[in-house]
Amino acid sequence: MKPPVLHRLRPLPLNLHTMRIYISVLSVGLLALVPSKTFSQPETEFALDSVGVQVIGDYGSACYTGTRYIVVQESVPNQVDSDFFIRPAETGRCDADSLSGDIVLRNEWAAYFSGMRGDVLLLDSGTGPDIRDLVLVDMKDGHHIAVVPYKETAGGPDSVSLGVWEPSELERPMPGCEAPKGGLLPGVDSLFFVDIRNGNQRFGGQIRCASRQ
Repeated sequence: MKPPVLHRLRPLPLNLHTMRIYISVLSVGLLALVPSKTFSQPETEFALDSVGVQVIGDYGSACYTGTRYIVVQESVPNQVDSDFFIRPAETGRCDADSLSGDIVLRNEWAAYFSGMRGDVLLLDSGTGPDIRDLVLVDMKDGHHIAVVPYKETAGGPDSVSLGVWEPSELERPMPGCEAPKGGLLPGVDSLFFVDIRNGNQRFGGQIRCASRQ
C-alpha cells in the first residue's frame, strides 16, 4: 500500500521542521493513529499568565494587563487587522497612543490576543477555521520568535512547551479514518510541542483524523 500523500495548507520551505512533519505522517504505521473523537489530550504543565482585561473604545479594542507587561489591541475599523502596543506594566497605560518606550506592532496580520507567558506574547492569526497561525512575539524587543500553523492548542509537557495540533491535507483518507462527507477533503492533525522561547518543535506522538474545507 502506498503511503498517503501529505499536503500542507500552505507552501513551506523544505527544512528540518517540515521534514519532521512529513515523516510523522508518512510513518503512521509505526505510530498510534488517534481518531479525532477519542484522542488523548496530554496532561499539561503549561499555563498562560493571568491577565486583567479592559475593553476600550467602540471597535472591540482591549487592554490586557499582566504582571510584567501591558498589551493594547487596537482594532482597525472596517478591517480584520489589529495594532498592538506593548509596554511595561508599571506604566499603567491602557491607551492606544505610541509613546517613547512602547513597542508597536502595526496591522501586519489578522491577529488577535491569545495570551502571555513570561516575555512571550501569543497571537492567534487567521481568517478561517482551517488556516490559522500561532504567532509568538518577544515582548522585550518586539521580534517574531516563530509563526506556527495550527488547528487548536493542547496541553504541554512543561512550563515552556505548548501543544498544538498542526493541520495537513491528504490525497486520500488515512487508514482508520472515514472518508469526509459534504465535499470536504481528507486530512490529519499532528500533535507538536512548541517551545515558546525559540519556536523549536518536537513531535508529540499523536495523529488524529480530520477533514479540511
